[in-house]
Amino acid sequence: MRTLVYATALGALLMATSAQAAVTLDFQGNTSPWVLYQGQKVVLPDGGGSVANKVQLTPFVPAVKDSKGKVITPAVPATSTYYGATTIADVQIDGSDSASFTSGVAGRGAGPAVTNPTPWGANASSTSGIIATLTNTGAKPVQLNSIQSTIIQAGMGFMVQNPTGPAFDNDVFTGYGLNDTGAFGDFYKPALAGKTIAQASFSFNVYGDAYGVVGDEAIPLYTLSGMVSLGFDNAGNIVETSDVADAESVLNGFAPIYPTTDYYGNVLPITNADRIAGYEWDETDINIALNQLLGAGLSTNLYYVATAAVDVAIPCVSATECLVAWSGFGDPVGRGGGVSADFASRTNFSSFADPSDCPEDTSRICFSPQTIRPFSNLSVGGGVPEPAVWVSMIMGFGLAGAALRRRRVLAHA
Repeated sequence: MRTLVYATALGALLMATSAQAAVTLDFQGNTSPWVLYQGQKVVLPDGGGSVANKVQLTPFVPAVKDSKGKVITPAVPATSTYYGATTIADVQIDGSDSASFTSGVAGRGAGPAVTNPTPWGANASSTSGIIATLTNTGAKPVQLNSIQSTIIQAGMGFMVQNPTGPAFDNDVFTGYGLNDTGAFGDFYKPALAGKTIAQASFSFNVYGDAYGVVGDEAIPLYTLSGMVSLGFDNAGNIVETSDVADAESVLNGFAPIYPTTDYYGNVLPITNADRIAGYEWDETDINIALNQLLGAGLSTNLYYVATAAVDVAIPCVSATECLVAWSGFGDPVGRGGGVSADFASRTNFSSFADPSDCPEDTSRICFSPQTIRPFSNLSVGGGVPEPAVWVSMIMGFGLAGAALRRRRVLAHA
């Protein structure tokens, strides 16, 4: 009899407190690439694209001949280059909880030119995101405790580029590589003393329907960003300024790109003789507190938003020497990256980049697809009991206490 009473008490208590977590997640992707072109914001279609303007840097100079027609000075062909930017923004969802991001931006300025004496810079942004809809399909409220997310492997920075010859994939901004003889110091002019000449940045934000707004801005559940810029001091020395302390403390493998180090391995500041600078990091998991009660039959949305942006304010030195800024996911400048063929064979994706698609050098800027689980490992609880459930809980606790007291009395007897 004692056992029966005790079991009945525990049964009542368990029934009262066991709100089964029946929460489903449904995903959809969205993108927003754009380029600022001659002061106007040009919104590009999903997938991205380029906004480029070819400008003539130097005019054609005809040959100089003597009175007999002999060439004294050969003709000098005109030189030209492109300015503007490329953005790539694409999200694929494999039908479960994984998503492939291909996103990045690269741009450079040009001018003053013969055909367009006004110098134009490059200002562009690429945003990729996932909307996750969480639905409580159960009959009880469910407490959403936390969820895991992933910050994508990526990089941002600058390099002196040689935009001559055929461009890889016909992209005049990402399809060219490092100028092996150029340097940051070549871009200096007295008018640039004390000024910023280029900037690259990234941000990762997670938002939710249930967490409010301040003014017109949604309150993020999680936010992380970083920025690096190049400029000249008053003496004409190149200076790198960055806001990466938070990113460095959170992101796996966060480090400078191709740094110059001293004998002891300490990273040295960049100089006018350098031609590449920036930062890179590896895929990093984060845990996001939700602390939200989701009613029976109700849904709520979470938004994963990743943005890469660049701004270049100076022209090319010549047709063979331009400053390009980039920011994007994957392995932009040569650590080796992409998604393995083995991984591609085990998923529903058919267009993954093999590691060989991104060269392990600086021959071009490469934004390879990166696959993550933007929302996973959802932790839920039973929620807040309804009034009738409170009665059952009280009865359960009361019966359990009575059974325990009965057992103690009998034991003493």
